[in-house]
Amino acid sequence: MGRKASIGTKLTPADATLTGFGASPATVNKGAQFLEVYKGATEAVLEATGKDYAGSTKAVLVVLGTPDLVPPNFKAMLEEPTVVGTMGAIFGELQGCIVKHFVGSTWGDRNRGGGIYFFTAPEHIDAYLASSEWEVMSKGTPWSDVTYAKYVLG
Repeated sequence: MGRKASIGTKLTPADATLTGFGASPATVNKGAQFLEVYKGATEAVLEATGKDYAGSTKAVLVVLGTPDLVPPNFKAMLEEPTVVGTMGAIFGELQGCIVKHFVGSTWGDRNRGGGIYFFTAPEHIDAYLASSEWEVMSKGTPWSDVTYAKYVLG
């Protein structure tokens, strides 16, 4: 049995709907969390993994926290070229990871950011949450109130 995730509070997965680029808050349920994908860092990971997520995604991990930045701009941090340049290397090596979508809230709870990971199998999520990589990444990120939920797809 692997280690338990040392960072974050595990949530019971709620109903979730993922929409593509261009969706607006008017198209989602009232009270829903609306997250914007930050393309630069996300594309760096997808390029590094070289995987196509159409048909390969079997599990999804949603990790959110409150950024503790001064000024509080998670999006600006993720657009810095040095940050974008390291994200592909970090998550491209993660077993079973197809992509990590870096996200920030634009509707609902507005001061939340984090990632939505697509994995090829649910056990890869469990391995990641029990890994030293998760511990280092989550403790090294300037955030608090970290939550995570795992979704297994059909």
